[in-house]
Amino acid sequence: MEVIKLRYFLDLDYETIGRILKIPIGTVKSRISVGINKLKESLGGDINERY
Repeated sequence: MEVIKLRYFLDLDYETIGRILKIPIGTVKSRISVGINKLKESLGGDINERY
């Protein structure tokens, strides 16, 4: 969830997040994607999937 905070609360780009966390950009993107999907699940899924 750290990448979510850095991306959406601090508005940092992928490269900056990668440098801060010392991980490749691809890993940053992957973690953001997984984090967003987990948030969607915890909030009841995508609204379009319910109808």
